[in-house]
Amino acid sequence: MEEVRLFDTASRSVKPLSAADGKALKFYACGPTVYGPAHIGNFRTFVVQDLLVRVWQEAGGKVQYVRNLTDVDDKTIRGAREAKQKLGDFTQGWTDRFWRDGQAHRFYFQADRFSGETGAGRACL
Repeated sequence: MEEVRLFDTASRSVKPLSAADGKALKFYACGPTVYGPAHIGNFRTFVVQDLLVRVWQEAGGKVQYVRNLTDVDDKTIRGAREAKQKLGDFTQGWTDRFWRDGQAHRFYFQADRFSGETGAGRACL
């Protein structure tokens, strides 16, 4: 595997990235809060996550990739009430939209696992 190096802000130096167990890089990524359409600020985060995963894989590394979906939150509860929908139904609609938008932008969303609170993320497991 080719060496992947990143800037470490704590030490203010460039260091090699390595898998702690020597097998697969364990990558946990925060996903969206699914109460409305993702915006450019959200997608900037996803672009960076996507880039890191692809660079690691291109260098020959394996990735254990987990992404969360925040589907229980003040914004999701408020949105469901305003839409007069059950929370799970409300967040599932926005979760589906998130996947469609991500695919349209060709983001790497092939995480090994997804997590959510209400079960909206379970459809992605």
